[in-house]
Amino acid sequence: MVNGMTVRPVSACIAIGLALLPMPTLKLLEYTYPNCGDGLCLFWPALLILGSLIIATLTFVIRSAWRKEPLAGLRLVPLVLWGLQLVWAVM
Repeated sequence: MVNGMTVRPVSACIAIGLALLPMPTLKLLEYTYPNCGDGLCLFWPALLILGSLIIATLTFVIRSAWRKEPLAGLRLVPLVLWGLQLVWAVM
């Protein structure tokens, strides 16, 4: 409780939501540019999209830690999701 108010893990939940976005976003990007044969024309857009999503995810994870939101284990979920998506994308 902070100042008599209960604290909910809102920032951690937003970070989890942001961590779920990279794969659908990249699939949509590939669908939007179907004539990109070697994939190099998608490098910069994908880099900007993934970079902004990872920065936003880390921002909300850090914000959750600063606010000392309950269920601290939720802060690890976005990092695990990013790792799983990276492994899945490489396979």
